[in-house]
Amino acid sequence: VMDAWAGKIKFQVINLPFCFMPRHTHLMQGDLAKLERHMAFVNNETVNLAEYLAERRVRRPVCATCPHACFCGGFYELDEVPEPPWLIAPEDLVRPLSDPRRHESVPAGFSERVKQRLQDEGVESP
Repeated sequence: VMDAWAGKIKFQVINLPFCFMPRHTHLMQGDLAKLERHMAFVNNETVNLAEYLAERRVRRPVCATCPHACFCGGFYELDEVPEPPWLIAPEDLVRPLSDPRRHESVPAGFSERVKQRLQDEGVESP
């Protein structure tokens, strides 16, 4: 498919070990961009994605002679990933529609605290 559509569509393959697609290494990228990416999981735990995934990478015997081994992290072993500890109660995951937060990553009361601070500093009138 990639060969057939090469002139019509731009392909990028990210995070797949290079040995999976030896004829298409020019389309492949490692996961270097994850070094600065942080994720907020459903349990409100903030995780550095690169560190999280690096803990689940393993080298296999085929990696020993691979020319990409210097920058490829190996294979992901995600079959037995531990469940992160829940920091909030499951019932708190559902919020009422009246809750003014626009996105789950915005903590409750954040907008009110910012507005109050701006008022305290004289930037915004009450």
